[in-house]
Amino acid sequence: MSLACPRCDRRSALGETCPEHGLHGVVPGAGAQFDDAPLLGRILNGQFALTGLIGQGGMGTVYRGVDLSLHRELAVKVLHANLTATRKDRERFEREARALSRLRSPATVTLYQFGVVQEGPLANLAFMAMELVEGTNLARRLAGGALRLSEVVDIFEQLADSLGEAHQLGVVHRDLKPENVLLTRAHDGRLRVKVIDFGIARLEGATRSGSGLLSGTPHYMAPEQCAGAEGDTVDGRVDVYAAGVILFQALTGERPFDAPDALQILMKQVNHPAPTLPGAETSPALNAVVQRALAKAPTARYATLAALTQDLRTAVAETGALAGHAVAQTSPRASGPPPAPALSDTMAVARGALEGGAATQPPAPARRWGLA
Repeated sequence: MSLACPRCDRRSALGETCPEHGLHGVVPGAGAQFDDAPLLGRILNGQFALTGLIGQGGMGTVYRGVDLSLHRELAVKVLHANLTATRKDRERFEREARALSRLRSPATVTLYQFGVVQEGPLANLAFMAMELVEGTNLARRLAGGALRLSEVVDIFEQLADSLGEAHQLGVVHRDLKPENVLLTRAHDGRLRVKVIDFGIARLEGATRSGSGLLSGTPHYMAPEQCAGAEGDTVDGRVDVYAAGVILFQALTGERPFDAPDALQILMKQVNHPAPTLPGAETSPALNAVVQRALAKAPTARYATLAALTQDLRTAVAETGALAGHAVAQTSPRASGPPPAPALSDTMAVARGALEGGAATQPPAPARRWGLA
């Protein structure tokens, strides 16, 4: 592994630090990101050297790293230093670590260690050392358009494995979206899924935070989440709904509900019926799977992702028997006029929670969904 000090570009071997700057070497090109990722070259608790930048978010930064004791590359998620003393963000970070520590599915990213820096200038900094996944995420994959049906089934079988285990252990993700589904390739070339970011997961026995803020991403939030439901009223079926949104997007290249701002998206999630799949007459069974996954009432939805995936597999097989070609997409057609808004309490919660929110991205261009 070629490494160099992020400040002076002095070459070093694994485990060595620059005699002038005291920093561990980083991977080629990472030094240019030092201003945006000031922890590059640092070693956490004498074990985890941060050698590159993977990504940043509102709560933390994910670095590429090396476990110096095992000589193993990994991903290290670090809570932003200015948030370390913030109780709410620290609790969310620790909640993600607790959730991941319970999960063993091969389709869930593996947590190696959760820790806090014990001494030095980075004392009290919280971090998670996790499995490093080389690849992309489903959001980037969907930016290129709809997926092949065989690929959709493959992805959903693995999502069902990851979330099925989580739900059985009392862990509800609550922010399932394409950005949180990593895609990589196994040695045999097969597509592999890794579910990440359980930062707002609800763990069995947890109580409501009392913040009054909505948790989730509007495009993928179930109606009960949009209404501010918490505690026992939120279960694994909110993840099933989010999976239904992902399924619609994977089949068509578009999200089922979109609008210029988050508040309007929440209104659609609660009030508007799910659009039918373009070409639904070719595969009514496939459209039925999507409609059930996106049912407004939790009791009308699939109870588990496994049940959804089983019906999806059957519907895809039926579609293949009926039509051996791709089905062209047209504009989504609503299954009926939207009912009158019934958002008196919901809107009060949503408006307070989302005022000033960033504009959402425009929908992806129309694509095709087809057979493989």
